[in-house]
Amino acid sequence: MSANERSPIRVLVSDLGMVVLGFDFGRTLRYLKERKPDANVAEVLADINTIQYGMGADLGRCSGSEFLEAACAAHPWAGPSEDLARGWSDIFYEMPESLALVQAARVERRALLSNTNGPHWDWILRQYPQVIGSFDIHVPSHVTGLAKPAPAVYRNVERLTGLPPEAHLMIDDIGENVEGARRCGWDGVVFTSAAGLKRDLVERGLLEA
Repeated sequence: MSANERSPIRVLVSDLGMVVLGFDFGRTLRYLKERKPDANVAEVLADINTIQYGMGADLGRCSGSEFLEAACAAHPWAGPSEDLARGWSDIFYEMPESLALVQAARVERRALLSNTNGPHWDWILRQYPQVIGSFDIHVPSHVTGLAKPAPAVYRNVERLTGLPPEAHLMIDDIGENVEGARRCGWDGVVFTSAAGLKRDLVERGLLEA
């Protein structure tokens, strides 16, 4: 795109995990290992994930506390639930380079579109307000009841922005989610690195080279 061309993109829509906040479930594994050194913590973590998705915690079909209580009921040594909430949620770290690019992009609005759950979202709100505050619109799956890459997710964002599909750019580290956006008429890029994101934004005229 030349410098004289105006990008049709007016809304930058970003995923949360591994785009503007990294995460490491190794921290949860270490928490579990501290609670029960002889446990197969990888299996326990997989079971907690199964409980989460089985109860629909990622879609708001149960509260975060209900999900954590069920996980503690299955693995009593991993609790109490307030301790597990911390061990489950203290997995994130900042990605300042990519966040700075999102903040600097020449767009009218920024939306955060994340498949998440209540405990993680509450933790991020407390620990990373500067990240959440970089976005005008917050669309977490456990609040909307919609998860990427369902078409309804992207249509819901359009409803919130009041803009047509082509006005939106999806940035996500998962290709399936980007393809879902493209099928809905959005532009989209798969995030692999801050350098790659900068190149993608420059190519669209949303950032200076």
